[in-house]
Amino acid sequence: MRNKVVVIGIGKLGSAIASNASLKGDDVIAVDKDPKSFSKLPVTFSGMEQEGDVLNSRILESLKLRNAKEVTVTTNDDNVNLFVGSAVAKLYEVPTVFVRLNDVEKSQLINDKRVKFLFPFSLTFEDYKKKKNKEK
Repeated sequence: MRNKVVVIGIGKLGSAIASNASLKGDDVIAVDKDPKSFSKLPVTFSGMEQEGDVLNSRILESLKLRNAKEVTVTTNDDNVNLFVGSAVAKLYEVPTVFVRLNDVEKSQLINDKRVKFLFPFSLTFEDYKKKKNKEK
């Protein structure tokens, strides 16, 4: 049974996603190669923290991703995010994979319906437009 949410890259976005999933009662694993990143998680985070570089296949295997219902990849490196997101979808058949990309055009490199992209620029611009429309 797929019951796990895995968040790879615990920066501002990753920590918010992991925290939200934890508050909803999901079984969450937060993964980052920098152990200091876990300090960004709130004290209410009840999931597991795993230090490791996901480019190491042993780290990916240790996450038991075949049991994941969702994986979100939010590192600061678009190329890492694309590679890991694609691998997670194809090799582990995770049904929903979110991949953060700064470069919108790189989303063309993956053609898999399970992979959904998060573009910080687009999200920020949409928020701007909503707030701008409220001023009128």
